[in-house]
Amino acid sequence: MEIQRTRLSEIVLRRAPRLVVVSALAGFGKSTFVRQLLARPENFAVCDFVGVRDQTDLSRAALVALAEARPALAAAIAQAQLGAAKDSRDWEAAAARFWVEEGPSTFVFENAEALTRSASASVLFERLIRARDRLIIVCSRDVVPVPYGRGVEPTNVVTFGIDDLRFSDEEIRTALPDRSEREWAEIERISRGWPIVVELIGRAAREKPFAEVIASLGTVVHDELLVYLTSELIGDLSERERDLALVIAALPDARYADIARVRPSVTADDIERLAVRPLSLMPDGILRLHPMIAELMREHGGTRMRRIVKRVAEAAQAHGDETRAAELFFAAGAERAAAGALRDLGAFLMTTPTPRLAALITRFDEKTLLEFPALWCGALMHRGYSIPPYEWLRSAEALGAGYRQMRSLAFEPPSSPRC
Repeated sequence: MEIQRTRLSEIVLRRAPRLVVVSALAGFGKSTFVRQLLARPENFAVCDFVGVRDQTDLSRAALVALAEARPALAAAIAQAQLGAAKDSRDWEAAAARFWVEEGPSTFVFENAEALTRSASASVLFERLIRARDRLIIVCSRDVVPVPYGRGVEPTNVVTFGIDDLRFSDEEIRTALPDRSEREWAEIERISRGWPIVVELIGRAAREKPFAEVIASLGTVVHDELLVYLTSELIGDLSERERDLALVIAALPDARYADIARVRPSVTADDIERLAVRPLSLMPDGILRLHPMIAELMREHGGTRMRRIVKRVAEAAQAHGDETRAAELFFAAGAERAAAGALRDLGAFLMTTPTPRLAALITRFDEKTLLEFPALWCGALMHRGYSIPPYEWLRSAEALGAGYRQMRSLAFEPPSSPRC
């Protein structure tokens, strides 16, 4: 049962802030709370900071999120992405340019702990939130410093931390309505209002006697409760459920189509059974495990998970979903395979690609592009307006030199359409 965080939502509605910062450890319901807030705005965009290392990564992620929220800008954003290529200043300028366009009234930055690790990303973030008056919601496991100053004053900022997100006694009773006063008191004592711990205790108590669950937790240090209970939860899954959870944990932004390609026997009912909170979240058709569950599965299944990602990428390529295949190959650290998935995309040479595809194209280094002439042609064609002629010539000469070297070694050049 999902608890409505009415108490927190009312603070936001009453204060009408420009910036909301939600900082807490895993399992404190940050995403759940934000999802409840998003039921109110007419339009919003979500930008996930996973993989963001600097201002270029932040710009790329923000531009894709803006394009998804406002499709009318998609072609222009894709053109700007290709024009920026590897220049961080061009990326920052493109992000700033489209940020001020008419668009979503609310912008959510998920997994924003990257802001605490990258000075350049933090500077760009501050620039963006000052540039346009829209509601910004930041979710992070780490405390994100609030950039107070022009446009960001204490009166228009709301921050929520661990103490704010803890379940109250009343919320614990609402989450677990079938317990006695004594049992509620035990749950409050052990969990200290940690939402996911409350939910996991409730789930465990449906499988075992309550006294047995409480006794098993008696020697567990509070800070280790989540790891302990999550491990117990994973251990209680059937082999089929555990395998499905591993596939979801392995894939970035997993979708049912991805899973069906490597586990054709999995049905929608299987996913629904796994989706009982707090095991799996399903926003907008994307399947995500709770971060703690995903982390534990990655610790024990790293090699197997990489194989899963590659298998799904190969299957997506075989089914003609080249963009998804390239995304997954990149996730598996196989850049050359990602280029191979896109090399026969003939339409790319004649039309502006989608922002998702443009974001992928800009991630290839020149050495990889030179191995795939059609991809090189497409990338250079769309970037032509933004680079000086000598860059065209230098890159074309490198392509020709590589081709001549392959011929001299009696190697066959990559099979790819002519430019």
